[in-house]
Amino acid sequence: MQLLRAAVQDYGLSSEPVERWIETTRNNPGRQFDYSLNVGSKLGFDVGYELSYDGSKNVQVIIVSVSTLDHVVG
Repeated sequence: MQLLRAAVQDYGLSSEPVERWIETTRNNPGRQFDYSLNVGSKLGFDVGYELSYDGSKNVQVIIVSVSTLDHVVG
């Protein structure tokens, strides 16, 4: 959970979907969820998070993708 909250600050991800994801997994600890967070571009490139949570396993997965900005600024 700390990694996701850090991504809000560090990469500019929207906090609302992150907090919703955290709340959902806490309220349903035994279920399985896959989710893609919106892209943050605070550092001048796009950073996306793909989340995979399985409450029955000890290992959870966060896939971070980094790419050039999809839009032109200026």
